[in-house]
Amino acid sequence: MVLHMTNNVKNALGIKELPNARLTDPKGFLVDWNMNIFNIGKKWFYIFTESESFYSIIDTAKPINGSKACCEYLLRLAYDSIVQEANREVVLETEMFSIRKTENKAPRCIMVDMVYHAKYCKYKKDISIFNTINDVPQRLLGWKTSREVFIENVSSITEKEKNV
Repeated sequence: MVLHMTNNVKNALGIKELPNARLTDPKGFLVDWNMNIFNIGKKWFYIFTESESFYSIIDTAKPINGSKACCEYLLRLAYDSIVQEANREVVLETEMFSIRKTENKAPRCIMVDMVYHAKYCKYKKDISIFNTINDVPQRLLGWKTSREVFIENVSSITEKEKNV
């Protein structure tokens, strides 16, 4: 699993330097993620965007101590999203977890768009208001929503597991 952090996250978490992405880094659904941080008023939030479906998860920003804690946090958020969206339980594990610089322009642009929509949601105190950001059709997805592509990909994974 690879998590690409923006400079804003790197600075907020006190990380001195992030390595560049490598050609050998794994790619694929639920394997490649991007992370950014943004605020609404005085409240700070993390946004995690899955690189294939552009499905985005927003959570209140909290201190993250170390890459192991970051991996566990992301796996929990991904698991909760799979259960919520596809109504399926899966086992999410990773043998390798790498944190890299954000270099791919498409996910960064999508995250900027998602943050704009999140700010438009008029957050009060209920974080579930952000679930609607995945209902915006994306040109890079053939005008499907991130939610539709995420559910399709989760369904194809669980179907493969059944056929094994």
